[in-house]
Amino acid sequence: MTIRQIAAKYKNQYFYNSARRAFEKADAKHFFLDKNKFDEYVERYKIYTAASHWDYSPLGQEMIAKERIGRLLNYNNNKIPEYVCEIGPGSGLLLKQFANLGCKKIYGVDIQQPNNPDSRIEYVTDGVHEMSHIEDSSIDFMYSIDCFEHIPNPVAGLKKCLEKLKPGGIFYLQIGANYFSPWGFHYYHILKMPYPNILFPEEYLKEYAKARNISYPWTNRVPAHEYISFLEKLTPDTELLSLKYDYMWYFSRFIKKEIEVFKAKNIPNFEDYYIGEIYALIKKSETSEYMR
Repeated sequence: MTIRQIAAKYKNQYFYNSARRAFEKADAKHFFLDKNKFDEYVERYKIYTAASHWDYSPLGQEMIAKERIGRLLNYNNNKIPEYVCEIGPGSGLLLKQFANLGCKKIYGVDIQQPNNPDSRIEYVTDGVHEMSHIEDSSIDFMYSIDCFEHIPNPVAGLKKCLEKLKPGGIFYLQIGANYFSPWGFHYYHILKMPYPNILFPEEYLKEYAKARNISYPWTNRVPAHEYISFLEKLTPDTELLSLKYDYMWYFSRFIKKEIEVFKAKNIPNFEDYYIGEIYALIKKSETSEYMR
C-alpha cells in the first residue's frame, strides 16, 4: 500500500468508529426526515449525474456479456460446462455466449422470457423457488449476477439453487447492493443520493421518479448479514470457496449526520449500512459421503 492509501485507511477507520459510537448512543427520534429536508437533499445532490451502473443499450449489453463470459469460465477452472444455468438472465445475451461455446444444456431462470429468445436456451419461468423443469443434482455450472436482491425470500431461492448443482458443480453468486447500503434502493439512475430509502418515505421517492417518468426496480428488504450468515453456514455437502463483499467506509460521515434516522431503522447489524455487493463462489461436494 502507498502512504496515501494507508492514510486513507486510517482516516476511514476513524470516521467509522466515530459513526459507530454515535449510533450506539443515539435515540431513534425520527424514522424519516420530512419533505423540506427531502427538497434540500434533492437540491444538494441533483448536481451529480444520475445514471445506471451499466450500459443497457444492445451494444453495451453485448460488450458486457463478452467480458463476463471469460470471468465466469475462470470460476469454472476454464472448463466449458455441459449443463449451465443462469438465475436472472434478463436479455439472455450472456447465456448466448455459453450457447456459442457448445454447452449441451442451457437454462435461463427468470419470471419471463427475454424479448428475443434463443432456441438453444430453455427458459424456466416458474421462478428460482421452483425450477421444476431442472432436475436436482444436474447442473455443472450455475451463476447469478445482480439478481437475488430483487427476489422475495432470497435465501430459500439460494437453497433451491444448491439442490440443482451436481456433485462437483460450481455456483458463482453476485448479489447486488443490499437494501440498507448506500445504493441498495437502486435509485441512483434517478437521483445520485446515497441512502434515499433510509432517509425518506418511499412516497417522496416515487413522486420524484414519476415526475421524471423514470421507474426503479423493486428490491427486497434483506440485509447483507442474512446473506453472509447463510453462506458461512452452508450444509456439509457444499463448500464456500470464496466470499467477498464491497465495504463502503467512506459513508460514515453521511451516516453520522443523520444518525437518529439510521438508528430508528432498528436493524440488528450496523455493518449492513456499509456492505454493498456480495460475491461468493460455492462448490457442491464430490465426496460420496455427502451425496444426496
